[in-house]
Amino acid sequence: MKMNKKQYNNVIENTLKHEQSAQTDDSLATARAIFDNMGVALPQGDIKTVYETIKTDNYMGWKSCTMQEAQAAADRGVAAIGISEDRIVVLLAIDEEQPVTQTASVMTLDENTSAFAVDGLQYYSYSYGTTTNGPYVDIPQTGNIGTVISYMGYHLITSPSSNQYKLKRHAQNNGRYSYSYPEYFAQIDGRIVIATKPNIGNQLPLSIGDYVQVTFKTNSGYIRNYDCIIGDFKGADAPNIWGHYDGQGVVEVVYHNYNPPSGYNANTNNPWGSGRVIRITKVGNYGNFT
Repeated sequence: MKMNKKQYNNVIENTLKHEQSAQTDDSLATARAIFDNMGVALPQGDIKTVYETIKTDNYMGWKSCTMQEAQAAADRGVAAIGISEDRIVVLLAIDEEQPVTQTASVMTLDENTSAFAVDGLQYYSYSYGTTTNGPYVDIPQTGNIGTVISYMGYHLITSPSSNQYKLKRHAQNNGRYSYSYPEYFAQIDGRIVIATKPNIGNQLPLSIGDYVQVTFKTNSGYIRNYDCIIGDFKGADAPNIWGHYDGQGVVEVVYHNYNPPSGYNANTNNPWGSGRVIRITKVGNYGNFT
């Protein structure tokens, strides 16, 4: 089952609410109930047997990874776990808009996770049939390239003849436009609207309306994947092949406008925190909007 992060979290949340086997302190029973509802295989047997089987790296789609890679997998809707000989933890996707209550058996992993909560765990993600394929560009990790996420307002797209405006208007007129809470990002099809160079690094040519996945690595080493859509291009004021500020600004997020209402976050640079963009992958497109 291929899911986005909201669908992934919804399966977990609904399982915890409605499956009796998931309403115990047995972490393996909880994981089995969740993954049964996802169509993801777990080995038979007790927790030690499951652990020994998965760690062979040869059971179905389960492959070993780092803690950061496991969380990044969950964030894009891919099953991910931490497991030891005596417990298993199902990783939730990080979703500030619709957070799921965490337990000892279901949690997210970030800079605030205690060492006790993850002590002794090894990490795996279920890659079978879920890899993101598509043309991509790896952003150089030397110097400061990709370390600044700048911003603009969608209200500045005003030329009716431009593809940028046509995409915006088509999405608004067809119920495909929204803005996120509390970030106030402009969204189309649930994807953050961003601006990049038309041909990032002269290696990844893009069109308005392309779906992309932006892979962002925090300064602490955690990897986040953001589902985005190309809504604008950086122009002559960004002469570097990577973007603004001599290539530091590879990605520019687009806010709904510059006047967020009460309860929403203020517009700001670096809304994803300190880190850098390390890859951009083209994963699809909006379809016809002209």
